[in-house]
Amino acid sequence: MKVHGSLLILTIQHSFYGGCYQGYIEVLDAKTKEVKDIQAYPSVNLAIEPKKMKYRFNWNAPIIASPHDPSIIYHAGNVLLKNNEWWH
Repeated sequence: MKVHGSLLILTIQHSFYGGCYQGYIEVLDAKTKEVKDIQAYPSVNLAIEPKKMKYRFNWNAPIIASPHDPSIIYHAGNVLLKNNEWWH
């Protein structure tokens, strides 16, 4: 898997999370080798003014697991998103 930006290794069912620009996250299941893309708001924001975007992310926007419940993932952009709010 080619990962851009930061890589977060979690202990959630052998999953690896890699962040990219525009809020894209690639999830690799190391057991099955399946890769899927998720993002907070399915949208291609190319050529759109930032002030008109619902969510904005830096190319290396933080992805972190909750220290209290590692099945909860947070992704930080112009707002802090929790995975049960945006898991697409």
